[in-house]
Amino acid sequence: MRLINVTVTDVAEQKNLLHQWYTNPEIEAFRHPRHFLANKEPSGERMDFHYHFYQALFHYDQEHYERALDCLNQAGRTVFEMELEETGEWYFMLAAVYQRLYGYALSMKYCEKAMHIFSCKQNFRRMASCENLFGINNQDIGQHNDAENHYRAAIRLCSHADCTFMYMTVFHNIGVLHSKKDDPITALFYLKKANRLLSPEDVTNRTKNLYLLACNHFIIGNTQEASRCFHEGLKVAAAGSNETYVHRFEALRAKYLRPDAFETTYKKAIAYFLHRQRWEFVIEYGEELGLYYGKRKRFKEAYDYCDLAIIAKNKLEKERELAHD
Repeated sequence: MRLINVTVTDVAEQKNLLHQWYTNPEIEAFRHPRHFLANKEPSGERMDFHYHFYQALFHYDQEHYERALDCLNQAGRTVFEMELEETGEWYFMLAAVYQRLYGYALSMKYCEKAMHIFSCKQNFRRMASCENLFGINNQDIGQHNDAENHYRAAIRLCSHADCTFMYMTVFHNIGVLHSKKDDPITALFYLKKANRLLSPEDVTNRTKNLYLLACNHFIIGNTQEASRCFHEGLKVAAAGSNETYVHRFEALRAKYLRPDAFETTYKKAIAYFLHRQRWEFVIEYGEELGLYYGKRKRFKEAYDYCDLAIIAKNKLEKERELAHD
């Protein structure tokens, strides 16, 4: 995957890059459009739309989802002056952002609008992306059978286009689904299929994939392979400055390889995720640390961390309610 120059000087150049994003959504340049954003002021409807749309992509990649939504709303002022497929991409990004903000009903609503446009254009690649996003939404709300049906629909659509990246994405997501269903054997089958399709330069997805591979190998007792995935994944996460997964890999090491470091590592991870307001991880590590203290009859500390997990659950539920308003 090669980098492209994203310092855009005119509308035609922007339109060309946006077209490349439509047809190659995996290209790394759109994950870091810093040159495009620097010292750039929008002028004219097309420039205005593309400027705010690129900003939304940038903030989405940085996990600043509220900012991404603000940029998409600004892009929406001129979206219906754009070409139909650009409107489809705007709907799709709205759907992706709302999914991250736990607004599942809104996410599926906008995903349906994007799917309609991409179907009219027979854009199988983006239709597959929509089916994948439907699957993620269903998975997040616990509708696992519906999620897997959408993922398999995405795979069928991939057969009509050159969709290596989407194949990888869907295989990975099916692996995530079976991990949540406590089915590590099936999870590993799909995670390995995804791993074989990953580009070495795709640091973000390699990190996530290696983390889940390590988790599931540890669960079935395959410590040697789990350790290999762990060490490779931690190295990739650190090289990519992915602090979230550095903490997650360190917690994984403490859980399975360094039990003497469990307490301090989990406290450090919880502090980090509290600061970032990543409530799902505060819940996960708070509950595990509470159980750790409970087994050692350190009941005050067990209560404190179980209570913290409950508080995080309430905050997460509140965010979901706000996203539906």
